[in-house]
Amino acid sequence: MIVANNTRNYIEGNTVLVPDFETPYKEHKKSRTEKKQKDLEKARKHKKTQIRNVTIAFIFGITIIGRYSIIYNTQNSVANMENSIKELSDENGRLNVIIAENSNINNIEIYAKDNLNMINENEGPLVYSDLSKYYFKDTVKVEMENTKVSLFGKIKALLF
Repeated sequence: MIVANNTRNYIEGNTVLVPDFETPYKEHKKSRTEKKQKDLEKARKHKKTQIRNVTIAFIFGITIIGRYSIIYNTQNSVANMENSIKELSDENGRLNVIIAENSNINNIEIYAKDNLNMINENEGPLVYSDLSKYYFKDTVKVEMENTKVSLFGKIKALLF
């Protein structure tokens, strides 16, 4: 009696004429196509994660560059303001020197005599006046009242 060890290739009954058994080549081909599909899916997933990571890195890079440009502009404006403050303080110092030179009473008196044709109080007659009271009429109101009356009078004269 013969016993078959390989039950896979054993053919029984009415299927002797048309054997339908799977060969190892078909199984290998099927597993190879499934493996290729899995590998393609893994590659796509890996590509997606790489693209996502590159996109995130790009966004962070652009954000960092933008923030650095804002910081640079702020530092530049601070430097410009410090320069303008320094220039103004230098000009203020120069003006203080000019004020100190011109605040001397002798320099003021010499300037008044030479340029403004003023004289000392001892050299000419003096007139004292008390300006604590208001001695003058309000000429603007009087003129406005005269113009109103005269204008009204002219209109009245033309109509009647």
